[in-house]
Amino acid sequence: MHQAALDLEGVPKAIRSFVEAFQGRPDFAAPLRPYAVSTPAAKLEKSEAAHLAARLRRIAPGNPYVQTLTKSAIRRCVPFWHSTIIRAERRNAVYDQALRSLVTPETTVLEIGTGSGIFAMMAAHAGARHVYTIEMEPVIAAAARENIRRNGYADKITVINRDAAAVSVSKELPRRCDLFVRKIMSNDLLAERVLLLVIHARAELLTPDVLHLSDRIEVRGLLISEDRFLENLRVGTQAGFDLSAIDALAVAVGLRNPPIRD
Repeated sequence: MHQAALDLEGVPKAIRSFVEAFQGRPDFAAPLRPYAVSTPAAKLEKSEAAHLAARLRRIAPGNPYVQTLTKSAIRRCVPFWHSTIIRAERRNAVYDQALRSLVTPETTVLEIGTGSGIFAMMAAHAGARHVYTIEMEPVIAAAARENIRRNGYADKITVINRDAAAVSVSKELPRRCDLFVRKIMSNDLLAERVLLLVIHARAELLTPDVLHLSDRIEVRGLLISEDRFLENLRVGTQAGFDLSAIDALAVAVGLRNPPIRD
């Protein structure tokens, strides 16, 4: 069966001639599969590699070989927790309810951290005049634009693919915004430059009487040991062989820093 063709405008220049040679052939994804691994390391920038990987996945949906070969390129740009948090139904419902209560036909919304585009679309659906949403990662911004287009909000939402700290009124924004939505909060609160970006937004991008969503953040902590997470990853002795040297490479998923002990 004939496979859908790639959009050549979005294919990295480094391999565009190669892609064109296979354009229109049956099983178009097959000859490109090796490039999902070899090309990013040799020729492509991180974001270019992720764009190519995403396009390969779209033209070969569900293909386990393509999924495996493109995993590395995708993960370099898209955090592993990204899909999980998008499916957080309770969180989504709270934001949706809040936006419905805050947005009016005169509201101009600024969002930092577009992600899938779900909150920007919630704001547009609630009746905002316009939504400007900032996403620094190109491959995520591209996916958000496509989601927004598919849902019919392309004329109400502008996705700005840039570092939010460099965005300004008169360049990326036509005016200051009066509702600020931000999701740049990690488990430790500060890792995603939330303070720096909020300070910049308030000074340069928002009206003096801006509404914040969320307007308050509470952080709770619990002292734990990383040992219990690593225990399940240790190999030790298997089949009578001492394999413990590999245990030095064990990393607990989601824990980026080593435990701190006095």
